[in-house]
Amino acid sequence: MSKVTISLAYARNAWTAPILDGEVEVEGVDLITSVIPPNDLFYRQLKYREFHASEFSLSQLISMNSNDIPGWKGIPVFPSRGSFHTRIFVNRDAGIESLADLRGKRIGIPEYQQTAALWVRGVLEHDYDIKPTDVHWVMGRPLSRSHGVHAGFNPPADLSFEHLSEGENIAEWLVAGKIDAIVAYSGGRDRSGLALGQEPPKRVASRSEIDPAWYDLDTHPATRSLFPEPAEAGYEYFKKHGVFHMNHLLVIQDEIVERYPWVARNLYDAFNEARTIAITRMERALEPSRALGAVDLGRFRAGTNAMQYGFKANAGLLETATQYHFEQGLSPKKVDPASMFAPTTADL
Repeated sequence: MSKVTISLAYARNAWTAPILDGEVEVEGVDLITSVIPPNDLFYRQLKYREFHASEFSLSQLISMNSNDIPGWKGIPVFPSRGSFHTRIFVNRDAGIESLADLRGKRIGIPEYQQTAALWVRGVLEHDYDIKPTDVHWVMGRPLSRSHGVHAGFNPPADLSFEHLSEGENIAEWLVAGKIDAIVAYSGGRDRSGLALGQEPPKRVASRSEIDPAWYDLDTHPATRSLFPEPAEAGYEYFKKHGVFHMNHLLVIQDEIVERYPWVARNLYDAFNEARTIAITRMERALEPSRALGAVDLGRFRAGTNAMQYGFKANAGLLETATQYHFEQGLSPKKVDPASMFAPTTADL
């Protein structure tokens, strides 16, 4: 029996490497893989639909479902997560010492509707009573390179908002003091996507095709991280709330789901197998450090347990994401999380 040919694009990290390297096969599928940074991949998928399946923005998927824009179904695979409210850089002269000080400030963001920003605004509103309308937002990507243009995004009418023009760089604005803080910018060597395990694609010369030159905001004299130890701050949030925010997931084209409904489930099973392999390898690699007392294996296991795949294990967090999306004016209607996923995976 011949296999179905499926193209897959994803960032390569510990969780996805067994799939992308061909170590884990997808039953019944001849998988053609590409490794592409998320910011470029999302733009290409939203504009050109180049790949049958790929990494995708959770917030964009919510937007498309809320605006009845067809094209993609989710598969409950979430290899990319973070404590995004701890990954904020500030101008040293802005007078910002804590998240509470962001009220009334000018905050930069690559994409207003991106998932990391969704979670940050949720934390600000629900933990600090700072609503999105209490600050001024500056979006770094001009409309010509914006993901949101292709997913039905329009800034809420009551929002204080602007976006940069072609040739402008949101990090340069922070350095110059034109904005006070920047959210969800991979602006430090220890806090970039690489620190989360993401590996750069081998055949891409620049950091991104749609984003401008990268600044190391950790070392620039005009800027600093709001949280000197983001990992510790993130772990404290996790202990308090018991959640680790996802921002990307696996999606598949509607046409594939309709023609081959079993492919979504088989992809899920393969990614879950890859996850198990990754966790086993990482734990083995940590063993010498654990023996020296340099690694808390309990924390490691808490982290991996917080990164479960499956709809049921993540139903509460997905409900929160769709509620935040609606509260923040990004959705014209509240989306039922289950409706976003391929039917064969929505009850896993």
